[in-house]
Order: sequence, then structure tokens, then C-alpha cells
Amino acid sequence: MAESQNFDEQMLIEDDGLRCAVKIEPQARKISQRTILLIACLSALCDCLLLSVIVPIIPVYLDVSETPTTRPPTAESSTSNKTFATVSSPTVIDSSMDLKIGALFASKAFVQIMVNPVAGHLTERVGYSIPLYSGFCVLFISTLVYGCGSGYWLLFVARAIQGLGSSFVLISCLAMLAAAHPDDNERGTAIGIAMGVTGLGVLAGPPFGGLFYSIGGKGLPFFILAGLIFLTFVLVVFAQKPVMPKYTEKPTLKDLLSDPYILIASGAVCFCNMAFALLEPTLPIWLLETMDAKEWQIGVIFLPSTGAYLIATPLLGKLGNVIGRWLASLIGLVLVAVSLFVVPVARTLAALVAPLFALGFCIGMVDTSMAATLAYLVDIRHASVYGAVFAIEDFAASVGFAFGPLLGGVIVSEGSFPWLLHGLAILNLLFAPLLVFLRNPPSKHQLLQIEDAEVSGIDEQIENAEI
Repeated sequence: MAESQNFDEQMLIEDDGLRCAVKIEPQARKISQRTILLIACLSALCDCLLLSVIVPIIPVYLDVSETPTTRPPTAESSTSNKTFATVSSPTVIDSSMDLKIGALFASKAFVQIMVNPVAGHLTERVGYSIPLYSGFCVLFISTLVYGCGSGYWLLFVARAIQGLGSSFVLISCLAMLAAAHPDDNERGTAIGIAMGVTGLGVLAGPPFGGLFYSIGGKGLPFFILAGLIFLTFVLVVFAQKPVMPKYTEKPTLKDLLSDPYILIASGAVCFCNMAFALLEPTLPIWLLETMDAKEWQIGVIFLPSTGAYLIATPLLGKLGNVIGRWLASLIGLVLVAVSLFVVPVARTLAALVAPLFALGFCIGMVDTSMAATLAYLVDIRHASVYGAVFAIEDFAASVGFAFGPLLGGVIVSEGSFPWLLHGLAILNLLFAPLLVFLRNPPSKHQLLQIEDAEVSGIDEQIENAEI
């Protein structure tokens, strides 16, 4: 208890790789927490703007405006951060480009799947500075490749490079944010705000890209983003970054993956994000085939989901503290399933607004609640270091966004759009009851007591048998 009080009165900071403990006043601690929250928000904004700003510029990169077959582009997303993007301009593509476009959208998520374990391990072993600096340098390079290059393969390389930078930046920022807010309720609120900025970035990306593309060509929006990334990098360099005490026993990735409670929370993140990942490449095609939707209608169809996610994440950061994060996530998964059942039933675009809004809102519920829950589980069951656990969370989201665009496009090409959504809805319904186990997970102290009781019981049985 005394150790916990000392931790509250002190703040461990990292400066150029050197760690030291300094006693700070509550007001100074608040300022530091706000600075770290600002860094996390700006980092998420940079990544999500870079993710979605390319949507209205894709036709220029892919050079497909002269192909004969009209098909809609897909909206794109990332998990980290678990986020959405809208299509702001129509694209005319040949059917032979379907696989390339699916691979393009999935490339960032596949890179994150591979890099996340490394990023989490590095964050816990060397602190936040090196992963953050490295990640921002990679994002800066990716932005320049976007702006200066042309053609499919350069775009593919730029997205893959962005996935590498995103892993280091987002995992480090979430871990740093969790470490800076030892109070669980404050942490949940801070994570909700940071994740809300991801929705803002994705929502603003397409119009941002379209506006500056029309003013100064395809390079201008990326050069502006490169400037924003550089300014955020400068703030990161000069900000004091909290680290956990040296004496803390750090859990390994294997320890966390063997924890059933962490697996349940990560599974909820994966399944809810997979819902939107499957809709990205399939819903626009289905709208053309069943409703003869106009190009501008396809362009704005994901706005309800994006706006709802933006609303839900900061709201659920606080509401989850009141009603229980496990309950908020359980409700979210059930409503995700209901939304997936309703979407194929809709016969007009207006009828799609409500289920898509509900889908975005509920994904925001699950993302925010489970991110805070994962940090809490590490606190009570392992040790208060967060790099590996947020690597697992981002890995779970990336799995949905990596396989969703690829599998969804293949299944829908066989005419199975309703069954695709119904199957995923059933999976969400079957998984939702498992969240009840997160209502009151046993702490490490309780587990040790149970183990001691079991050992004592075995010893008594041995003694009785000898007697």
C-alpha cells in the first residue's frame, strides 16, 4: 500500500533514454498527463489522416479511369486503432484489379500483424522514446512516398511502410497513456478520448485529401501531413514520457497470451472490427447490384458508421466506468450482430443509415471498453507495463482488417452477401456471453491465495494418508 502511495506521489520520467524518479505536485502531474494525452491524440490523428486521405486520390495512383467496368472503391480502416474511412469519390476499375485493391487495403494490417509483437516487446524493454522516434520517422517516410510516387506498387509499398510506423507509434502511445493514468477510471476516459480522435481523423481524411488535391495536386495533402507528423515528432521529443519502475517484473508475451481473460477481451476486439472490415469491400458492390446506387451515395454510405464511432468512443470511456466495461462490450457485440442481420434486409439507402450508425457506435463501445479493460487486467493479474498487451489488442484488430477485405470480396463474388453478414452476426452472438467472465476477474493476489489453499489442501491429504 505504501508502495502504491509512493508511486502516486512520484512520476517516473524518461529523458533521452535515462530513467529517473522525481516527486511532482498534483498540478504538474495533471499537466504532464494532458501533454501525453495530446501526444496520443495527435499521433492517432496523423496515422488516421494518412490512412484515409488517399481515398479520393486512389484513381490517380492506380491509373484506372479509362477501364470499361464500373465498380465502387472500398472504404478503408485500421485498428490500432480500430477506425473507419469513407469513400469521397467514385472509382472506375476493371474486375482484374479486385485482388490488387483487396491486397492494397489489407497490406497495412498484415504488416501490423507481423510487427506488433516486436513493437510491444521493444516498448517494454527500452521505454517509449526509441519506438516513438522510430515510428514517426517511418510514418514521415511513408508520407513522402505517398506524395512523390505514382503507380500501384509505390502505393502498396507506402501503405506497408505506414503499417510498420503505425505499430510502433500507436502501441507506444497507448502504453504511455495507460502508464500516465494509474487511476483506472481516468485511464478509461483518456483512452476513450484518444480513440475518438481516430474516428475524427478518418472522417476528415477524404475531404482533406480531396480539397488539397484539387488545389495543389496529389502531392500537396501528403506534404501538409508530413509537416503535421514532424511537428508532433518535435512535441514527442521534448515531452517527458512516463515509464514503469525498474523493479517491476515484466510479463512476457507468452504470459499474456496464456491469460484467458486477456484472450476474451482481445477476441471481442477482433470480432467487432471484423464486422466493418467485411463491409468495406462488399457493401458498395452490393449497393450497385441491388439498389442501383449513385456514385455519390456510395461515397457517403459509411459516414453514419464513422460519425457514430467518433461519438461513441469518448462517451463510452466514461460510461464504461459507470455500467461496467464488460457489460458495455457485451451489449456492443449483441447490437453489432443485430446490425449485421438488418443490413441485408434493407431495400433503400435510407434504411441503411440506422444499422450502419448502430454498427459504428457499437464497435466504438467495444474498442474503448476493451482497451481500458486490457490495461486493467495487466494491472491486477500481471504487472503495470502495457506495451505487450496493447500489441495483442492491435494484433486482434489487425486480424479482422487484414482478412476481412480479402475474404469478404471472395465470398460476395459468389453472391453470398447476406450469408456473409449472418454468419459473422452469429459468431458475435456466440462470443458475447464470454464477456461475463470479465465482470470480476481474479487478481494476482487472489490467484496466489487460491494456489496456497490448494497446496495446503494437498499437504493435509498427504498427512492424513500417512496417519
